[in-house]
Amino acid sequence: MPRIATLRLVVGALAASWLLSAAGAAPADPAPEPLFETIAALDNEVFEAFNHCQDPVQLKKHASYFAAGVEFYHDTGGVTWSRDAMIANTRKHVCGNYRRERVAGTLKVYPVKDFGAIAEGTHRFCSIASGSCEGLADFAMVWQQHKGSWRITRVLSYGHRPNPVADTATSTTTETAPPMVGGDRDAHGCIASAGYSWCATTGQCERPWELAAQKGFELSAQSYAQYCQPTTP
Repeated sequence: MPRIATLRLVVGALAASWLLSAAGAAPADPAPEPLFETIAALDNEVFEAFNHCQDPVQLKKHASYFAAGVEFYHDTGGVTWSRDAMIANTRKHVCGNYRRERVAGTLKVYPVKDFGAIAEGTHRFCSIASGSCEGLADFAMVWQQHKGSWRITRVLSYGHRPNPVADTATSTTTETAPPMVGGDRDAHGCIASAGYSWCATTGQCERPWELAAQKGFELSAQSYAQYCQPTTP
């Protein structure tokens, strides 16, 4: 299927879902418990490998859960159209830098007749170096059951926003008082607690991991500084 047509189908499906909800249509029944437990366990396995992907063996294991033609839609990073392209971005920008945590209680699973399941929920990404977890995002994954095994064919990561609950990597089931986001604006108006810092090159506040993905430089403090605060000859 052409990529534009596929993208239209994805967008159309999301729009249809929203319209049905807005119209008061009865929501689809969630997956029966065995299917939910299967997908929840698979999600744990996928991202346990993801969280240790600086090890090439774990990165290969992480990749094995995705179909070769997996399409990955990221609201700030754009789209990749294959497993190889997606894993290349993971290797370059994530491995050794960030870990993913699914927010407890947010996972929902819906069966797809004669195909597999759709999983949706909320997750956050935490800096391995500092332990801080500045951002939240929603996700949706389409799982296909094929010859007795499961694989991911579509991924959407969207609604990226500051994390209002916790700023360190702790159990997602622990309730903590929300930090006062916005109380730490710097001279440029950048909110450090939301992950932003000033970039002279772009002339605005940026999140390092998002800018690295957009501009293609290595995700590190040194590379960010070199890009955003270039020295004049």
